Amino acid sequence: MAGQNEQKVTLTGNQLLQLSAQERQKLSEINRRISSIQSFRNELAAAHDALEEISRTEKGEKALINLGAGVFVQASIEENSKALTSIAGNAFREKPNQDISKALSAKIGALDKNLEGIGAEQQKTIARINQLEQVLSAGRQYLSKQRQA
Repeated sequence: MAGQNEQKVTLTGNQLLQLSAQERQKLSEINRRISSIQSFRNELAAAHDALEEISRTEKGEKALINLGAGVFVQASIEENSKALTSIAGNAFREKPNQDISKALSAKIGALDKNLEGIGAEQQKTIARINQLEQVLSAGRQYLSKQRQA
């Protein structure tokens, strides 16, 4: 049955090289996506951890607040059970830390699931590149033997 639907396709060495280059470009794009998603995930995880730490901090206790770019501010914690969360642009809403923590955990979980799918796509692309490289290598060996004969 399978033999009836099979078709023979002949590709030149240049076409194989082109396919390999396309797969490498695809792999590069996949790697950029993974890097971007991992960076965002790390940001969410850092916010989650900071929120959990603030929840355990006593009111009035001093803490170092990271403003980014290696800049920190020392501040007193006045509220340790609520935080402000961005809802759009420069609009904020106060929410309990538990609600924010759950939302952050859900976002992290969604990113992890997304990363799994992209990782599978990455592995398939690597496998295709390896297959193309094997075919190209076999073709080079064949041509080398033909020239020597």
